[in-house]
Amino acid sequence: MRRYLKLLKILVRVSFIRALMFRAAFYMDIAYSFIWLGLFFIIIQILFSHTEEIAGWSRANLIVLLGVWSFLDDLGAGTFWDGIKRLPDLVADGAMDFILARPVDSQFLIAAERFRFSRVLVILADVGLIAYGLTIGEMAPWHTIILRFPVLVVSGYIIALSVVYLLHTLGFWFLRINNVWALYDGLEGIAKYPLDVFGRHIKLLSLTIVPLTVMFMFPAQALLGRITTLEVLYAPVVAAIFFAVARWFYQYSVRRYSSVA
Repeated sequence: MRRYLKLLKILVRVSFIRALMFRAAFYMDIAYSFIWLGLFFIIIQILFSHTEEIAGWSRANLIVLLGVWSFLDDLGAGTFWDGIKRLPDLVADGAMDFILARPVDSQFLIAAERFRFSRVLVILADVGLIAYGLTIGEMAPWHTIILRFPVLVVSGYIIALSVVYLLHTLGFWFLRINNVWALYDGLEGIAKYPLDVFGRHIKLLSLTIVPLTVMFMFPAQALLGRITTLEVLYAPVVAAIFFAVARWFYQYSVRRYSSVA
């Protein structure tokens, strides 16, 4: 474990140096993220200029949901997602051979290879957006938030990380997976709005096969005091299942990987 922590520290430092070397891209990434967050916020304002609530969600509730969605998305994008997204390219150009030859867990090494420090400021903005939504609307008691919200955020992050790894592990089997990733990315974008509006069948799907509700709505509902104990317990179970499946699928794919040499 100490070896992996030391390696992680080195990789984070390298990513930071890389960010300093390409400062224009660093600032553009920050600006791009803030623009999109602002646009989503404006859309919410427009929607609620014509109605008081949508599927039981008020304007303040939806701002909290947007903040949680953006927080988890930026947290993933700022940590391991960029490294994982390189997996199909590593397989296609043969660089995977060098990754597998190193005396560390290749799945960890791929994920930890790149970090995006530009997301730090955006994550702070996400937290501010969540705080604003809670200030103007309803909010769960503090002791309930402290007990439930961290569990659901960690569970949502693990599920999202596992899904990203599952999809990009397909790079071992298919030359291009851009369409598959674009489909998931589009579905994830829907989760910034309450999935209750899509009906029972879509809600069931978002609780199981594509657990967008567990990833994004559950943490928001914990802040708003709209989640049950059963749902809180359900989230870590889903996270453990998805993590185990992603781990198994990666190892299975590596065993059937043929070196380009």
